[in-house]
Amino acid sequence: MDRDTLRQAAEKAHRADGRELDAVLPERGEGAGADEMPERGDLPPEGDGAPDNDMGATGRVPLSG
Repeated sequence: MDRDTLRQAAEKAHRADGRELDAVLPERGEGAGADEMPERGDLPPEGDGAPDNDMGATGRVPLSG
């Protein structure tokens, strides 16, 4: 991408207004919100709710013992 194209894009960048957001975001329907969030596999069933990031140097869960 050349500098002029990048500069033109940066000059046209702006915060979306309500009309633009309505055009690109899905409609809020029944059940929209936190009650419909997908289940995350990295959250522990008890405790403070922080993600479980126990990974070894290889990206695998370390073996016990």
